[in-house]
Amino acid sequence: MVYVFDPIIRDIPNFNNYQISENGEVYNKTTGNMLKNLVCINGYQIVYLSIHAKKYNMALHRVLGTIFLNIPINKKIIFKNGDKTDLSLDNLACKLKLKKKKKKK
Repeated sequence: MVYVFDPIIRDIPNFNNYQISENGEVYNKTTGNMLKNLVCINGYQIVYLSIHAKKYNMALHRVLGTIFLNIPINKKIIFKNGDKTDLSLDNLACKLKLKKKKKKK
């Protein structure tokens, strides 16, 4: 027997007309359509969201990290396996800054 689980879907803050699933699929709440993800030259997946006819490009790993992993918006999100197209929540993590050691004079 195969069990199929529905992904968790949450609203995207500041973009009331859009929702994102835990696997990175973005939906328009008005039309019910799934938006297409684009891959930028730098390898990150983005999606275009609009508010009042103005378009914004959003990096999907940042949206997922902020909404599902509670990573602050000002923190860097890294991909554990190095694959920028792997948007699974297990693969995303907050990069912690290491304290630099002071040089002795």
